[in-house]
Amino acid sequence: MLQQDALRKNPLIAEMTARAAQGKLADTCFGCGPFARITLVPQSAWQDNLTDSLLTFLRPLFASPMCREVLLDCTQIHDTVLAKTLRFLFNQQHRLTDLGLKTTAQNDTRLTHIYAYCPDSELARLEPLFKQQQAIANGMIAARRLADIPSEQCTPQFVVEEAQRLCAAFPALRCEVLDEQAIIEQGLGLLHAVGKGPVVLRACWRFTMRERVMARYAATSAKASPSTPAVCG
Repeated sequence: MLQQDALRKNPLIAEMTARAAQGKLADTCFGCGPFARITLVPQSAWQDNLTDSLLTFLRPLFASPMCREVLLDCTQIHDTVLAKTLRFLFNQQHRLTDLGLKTTAQNDTRLTHIYAYCPDSELARLEPLFKQQQAIANGMIAARRLADIPSEQCTPQFVVEEAQRLCAAFPALRCEVLDEQAIIEQGLGLLHAVGKGPVVLRACWRFTMRERVMARYAATSAKASPSTPAVCG
């Protein structure tokens, strides 16, 4: 992306590219468009599928995002790294403060759109990956929201009812609730032993996927040539 003349010949971008080439994060913010923030991450991080170094660079940046949209350069990124990065970005939809348990004055700007910069030839390959990772992230967010609810409210009965409510929105997904007797019949002895404590209904649930369900995503394609990968906000 940075090989475009408008960016390649820019002195600031050239300085940031040189810094990224040294293995350091290059980040700058603007008070006007078209970008609120441009970040160059060292090339090695985009191919590191073992230690998640790309996420190590990105987490502090998204702790206080500058805008609601991000443009991710997908021209030189390992598929595993891209999948992990997308899950991280889609998970930005949920924050602990959403529960309203504590009043804070922190920045309420959060990510709402993720755009992919890639060659036209890569769009067909990346489209299913974006859909899959957003579907996974949606499930992670639902689980995180349940886990963040205080224990006096998040009882086993509440969890079962919430699971059924979430499942109702997807015709291809079926939620089956197992009562105490069904748990025993299924041979789930450990689960039954752990569940003996609560006085409320002891139950567990299982999901059955009749067909693959994918969530919607936002992505854009543009012709690109090799360059230092970038994240723009």
